[in-house]
Amino acid sequence: MLGFLRGEEVPMARRGNVVINPSFCGEVWAWREGASWQGPFEGMWQAPGVGAMPLRALPAFEGVDVVADPKLWRWGKGLGVTFNTGWEAVENRLYYAPLFPEAGAPVEVKLTGRRLVEKNWGFFEDGGRLHAFYGWDPGPIFLRETEEVGRFERMGPQGEGPNPMWRSIGTQPVPWEGRWYFMAHRRGRIWRKRWYVGELWSFGRVPGGFGDLRREGGPWAHSPLGLLGLHPKRNPHLLSCTYFSGLERDPEGHWRVGYGLNDRSAHLARLPI
Repeated sequence: MLGFLRGEEVPMARRGNVVINPSFCGEVWAWREGASWQGPFEGMWQAPGVGAMPLRALPAFEGVDVVADPKLWRWGKGLGVTFNTGWEAVENRLYYAPLFPEAGAPVEVKLTGRRLVEKNWGFFEDGGRLHAFYGWDPGPIFLRETEEVGRFERMGPQGEGPNPMWRSIGTQPVPWEGRWYFMAHRRGRIWRKRWYVGELWSFGRVPGGFGDLRREGGPWAHSPLGLLGLHPKRNPHLLSCTYFSGLERDPEGHWRVGYGLNDRSAHLARLPI
């Protein structure tokens, strides 16, 4: 049964701009921000001692023209960020980079047989090596970085999975008690328009790699009114979207999520599980 989170708006929305799709690790945040809901949107970040600023303004990001969909994850003793260059007519680009406490140059990821438009890979570290959950096709696909920095290879399907047409990656995986947890988007169509809600999933180690995917909870959306969407829409093909972009286990043992609502606002909530 669909549940409703009715999360509060994120603090950075108080500055007056439109803020969407927040991601966070502790006190470090990343999000998209624009002067209006029509965009354009800039990839932003802030951290202790660092005020809100565009990721493109970092000296290490020199030469990067577009930062779309920034997501944070815990990487080694610091934090990493992944982002893409949005929709492009030929192929867009997907990157990862060390971000905090010290930013590094973004690395463009490479994968033979990649999709035309890559939006979200779920990056995680295991055994000192960078991996990524790529999605379902139809079983779950996991990747590992080769000796060539930025070059990934498939580890192969690991068991069964839901119809890939109806699930996609939302947040970066979060390690907890021997498994990795992430928010996935459950998608559908009504009147030829797309809708998105969120589910909590997890995966673990299996012989030869990763797998054993489990749906832990959901689906969730922001509110009944949010399901109706808003008019006019930035994306004419969208009916409604609760877009999950942030996930973290809080000190009290609850899952805290961040999500954007219909390209108009950004919210924080605890999952009711």
